[in-house]
Amino acid sequence: MPDLTVVYEAGILRPTSPLTFPEGETLQIRILDPKEPPHSTLSPETELLNKIHHPLPTDLHQRLTALIQQRDTDRLTPTEQQELIQLTQQVEILNVDRITHLIELAKHRQTTLPQLIKDLNLKPIEYV
Repeated sequence: MPDLTVVYEAGILRPTSPLTFPEGETLQIRILDPKEPPHSTLSPETELLNKIHHPLPTDLHQRLTALIQQRDTDRLTPTEQQELIQLTQQVEILNVDRITHLIELAKHRQTTLPQLIKDLNLKPIEYV
């Protein structure tokens, strides 16, 4: 029987990967000790894809969008301008992480980065 890992979030058990159990197969749930980090049952490729497709945190995206709108209408205070610079730097760090994961996945698939980007149909994400 395949293993299934779930996470507990906001009172709900959620699988970490899609369920593909054939009809009639049973599901067993193993409760892990919260003091021990769970081992990942995801393939390395699935873990990389999850990291690559991880969206920008909502609060960061919303604040960045608000500051950009203020900048575009010339209503940005010096304090807000500094905050915009800091948030932009955070986004740049997240993008570097994303590219690093893309490179790792390209190596795993034994392909080039441009080909992987084409295969995954990735488009640039414009935050700023």
